[in-house]
Amino acid sequence: ETAVKWHWAGVLGRSPACAADCGETIPKLRAQEIEDAEAFGARLRDARRRAGLTQRELAFRGCTAAYISRMETGGRVPSLEIVRQLADRLGISEGFLLGTHGDAGLHPSSRDVRGELALRLGRIDEARAVFDEALREPLPLERRVEALEGLGRAALRAGQPQRAVELFEQAAAEAKVDVCDRPACAEDLARAHARCGAVSSAIALLRRCTGGPPTAGDGRLLRMRALLGALLMDAGDTRGASEVLAAAVAPRGEVLPLNARARSHWARAIELLDDSRLLAAEEHLHRGLEASEAQLDALAAADALRRLAALADADERHDEALALLGEASAAAAQAACRQTSLEVELRAVKIVLGRGARDDAWRRLGELSSALADPQARSRRALLLAGEVFAELGETGRAEDLYRAASELADGNGNDTERVEAFRRLAQLLKDAGQTDEAFEILDRALAFS
Repeated sequence: ETAVKWHWAGVLGRSPACAADCGETIPKLRAQEIEDAEAFGARLRDARRRAGLTQRELAFRGCTAAYISRMETGGRVPSLEIVRQLADRLGISEGFLLGTHGDAGLHPSSRDVRGELALRLGRIDEARAVFDEALREPLPLERRVEALEGLGRAALRAGQPQRAVELFEQAAAEAKVDVCDRPACAEDLARAHARCGAVSSAIALLRRCTGGPPTAGDGRLLRMRALLGALLMDAGDTRGASEVLAAAVAPRGEVLPLNARARSHWARAIELLDDSRLLAAEEHLHRGLEASEAQLDALAAADALRRLAALADADERHDEALALLGEASAAAAQAACRQTSLEVELRAVKIVLGRGARDDAWRRLGELSSALADPQARSRRALLLAGEVFAELGETGRAEDLYRAASELADGNGNDTERVEAFRRLAQLLKDAGQTDEAFEILDRALAFS
């Protein structure tokens, strides 16, 4: 019982004094309370071998290779602090080493949790520093692979897709597995390939990793199918895109607005980490991840439905297209993503206007006026769509303003294709209005981004 109490106190980072302040009684761990030193040593040796570390690689300041050797033969009983550091470096729970429970599975260190939280909160430099530091130390193979994947995700979010590809492929190679056996890595690798322009590589990888039947509980599989459908559609394979996108949205489930909830859990996890309360921090990390995964599922469904609507509209199945956009709008609202919601609604306005229903189009635009003025909802794609709609309605002045706003919007995604399109459309409007000189100036600006 004493060892169990000290295990939890150690994981939570509480000293005996702190425990007393909290109204808890946690007696000190004395050497003789590890009742079987040989059994402790055997567990330590087995864990070290499973991690693929030598005694010298496991050693650290205050715990030499010779001391580890004597512990493994039952000749020494370590302090709690030594047990904690050994467990952390081996990637297992202290309880396993202490013999208080039999699970030798990976147990996250505070560094693991902090690196993941930094990524989720957009603190890319901090996350990169955490993972770099981890890789400078001897680690169990799984921990090393996860650190490489973490660096890959950081590179992807920093707009360095080629570096991300290298890191994800290195992680899979060191793990000695097919990357499809690590779905999170496979999904991010496919996105990195696509952002590098290697669309065929991304499509081939996604086809290989999404071959199973639709599964209602597998959100990542559905997101990968949505991404595959988007890439196929952009590549002109409308039939293949339609089949894949239909499979992506079929098992979709109900979710709630989750973005704020996820960030709240992650912020709380940071506070708990600062108090050295690792288990509580880990719980909030996982709650945030669950919320984030559900949001990503809804966004993937919204994108898949939007693209299915585009295919239906191109085939002149306009009513079906509007119905699909209605579902996409609901999914975007569930994901609490105002940008996606606005883009979907503007696509519906385009379809309505294309059918000649100008009054209905104006009505819908009126309902979207506040969203169009909201900086949090305005994406470059939405501004382009709105400009196109106003141009068709004859409101060229408003269209010009929207195209200018789209060309000047800073979105930080490193993709300037839509910015160049905004310049092109703006130049065309100016040319049609007889403002040739300004039109040429705009095209010159576009050249800097093409």
